[in-house]
Amino acid sequence: MRKIKIPFVSRRKYENAKRNLKQMAEARQQLENAYVEKQKKYLVACENFKALQDTNREIGNRMEFMAYEIDDLKKESKRLKTLLTKNGISYKKEK
Repeated sequence: MRKIKIPFVSRRKYENAKRNLKQMAEARQQLENAYVEKQKKYLVACENFKALQDTNREIGNRMEFMAYEIDDLKKESKRLKTLLTKNGISYKKEK
């Protein structure tokens, strides 16, 4: 068997390397935490956007339905006016 040669490292270099590794791990952890926070904020924003889209779609549908109702009321009003005119009844306000 061959002996593995371990490089001789001073205590000071070892401590510096250990400290650097610890600082890098802490910085990496902070970066990961910041990334997770950004993802959470993005997901909340997406949910809010989807809720706004749903609300806008619902309002658009209501407006379209109301427009159809207004058209129906106008047609009904026109029919009633025609019917009143045929029967000789005045329906306009007099001054």
